[in-house]
Amino acid sequence: MRQPHEWSLVVTVISVVRLFVGDSITHGNEPFLIDPDISWCWFQDERMILDGEHLLLGGVTSKGDIVVISCDLQTKKTSRYILHDRLEADDHNAPALLVLPDGRYLAAYTKHGTDRKTRWRISEHPGEITSWYPEQEFTHDAGVTYSNLCYLFLEGPKGRIYNFVRSYQWDPNFIVSDDLGRSWRMGGRLLDGGGPSIRPYVRYKSNGRDTVHFIATEGHPNQRITSIYHGFIRQGKAYRSDGTLVNDDIFHRDAPRVTAFTRVFQGDEKNVAWTIDLELDSEGYPFVAFSVMKDPQPQSTGQRGLDHRYYYARWDGTQWQAHEMAHAGTRLYPGEPEYTGLAALHPRNPNVAFISTNADPVTGQPIIVNGKRRHEIFRGESSARDTEWHWTAVTRNSDQDNLRPMVAADERRTVLVWLCGEYRSYTDYQQAAMGLVYNETGR
Repeated sequence: MRQPHEWSLVVTVISVVRLFVGDSITHGNEPFLIDPDISWCWFQDERMILDGEHLLLGGVTSKGDIVVISCDLQTKKTSRYILHDRLEADDHNAPALLVLPDGRYLAAYTKHGTDRKTRWRISEHPGEITSWYPEQEFTHDAGVTYSNLCYLFLEGPKGRIYNFVRSYQWDPNFIVSDDLGRSWRMGGRLLDGGGPSIRPYVRYKSNGRDTVHFIATEGHPNQRITSIYHGFIRQGKAYRSDGTLVNDDIFHRDAPRVTAFTRVFQGDEKNVAWTIDLELDSEGYPFVAFSVMKDPQPQSTGQRGLDHRYYYARWDGTQWQAHEMAHAGTRLYPGEPEYTGLAALHPRNPNVAFISTNADPVTGQPIIVNGKRRHEIFRGESSARDTEWHWTAVTRNSDQDNLRPMVAADERRTVLVWLCGEYRSYTDYQQAAMGLVYNETGR
């Protein structure tokens, strides 16, 4: 592993940006290159943090380095710190990031189930990524994948950090820290998939105070028909969306099935769902995005995953309202026909979203650039509680695919980040992180 002082400075060049994204509609701003070699999956959070004037990104390079990127949004200059070099070339290993109460950063990361270790590091100084304390490890009793850090400051004298992972029985488990990341202990198993290889896919969102919301499927959509379910945890208990108690003690290995929670969307033979994103509105109510595969043919036919749609759902305090949002286009590659370009919800505005698709969001017509089908980024907006979305191109005429958008926002601006490049599989990719700043909050 490289020593803490080994970090690099990358200066953004706008001429390079144009090679990556082609023409763009930018609301007065230009897209800029954040990092030339980085990737991420979508089952880790937070992968991106807006901390004052700095944007932090966590990812994995094409060679398997686990990295943290810091970008000054005023100058567009970026720095990179390698948390662990050559850990494993796999985008499932992207680190989760958390800002600690004193302003320092916590990063947690794993391999893709090939060992039992959750690794973590804490930065030495608030607001800086130039030096970190040595890597430490927590050893699970089963292989582990993913990291999701959620801090609840009302739990315990110093607050409690949860790290949700996939581990025992391939289910969602969690470890906890009551000393701000200095040490960890086993927490429990959140959900029971029903078998040793059945894997619920979960997205998490904390309100930062006392509650962690989650959405989940019953398993992987290549294994079974999958629906979307929602629940939340509070004070060590798990609940349905309406507050009905499901589990009175989450700190043990006995866990409820996913289907014990509130169903957001019912899957069937022509509608196989997968979780994508989860945010909370100003009232603390969840709103979510997920994909639905409309053509779940047997994988042996080669025709699986050629018609995906993005869906949106919102809890109104009484029930879930779900509707189709846009055409998501086709699979990223035949080996993983359930993979889409993904969507990102605006964290401060439930009526704004960004998507990656290689189809016109409204008509579903293929997007062709120089004879090849390409994924582009679109910004969508709907009126309050409206089911109709209006889409504007963020990138267009791109000679590379634009994938996996993420959004961060504060009172002054919205920052959109996405991956641009070549994605051949989750272990074989060459992508750059692009950024775009909107001088608006979205509210």
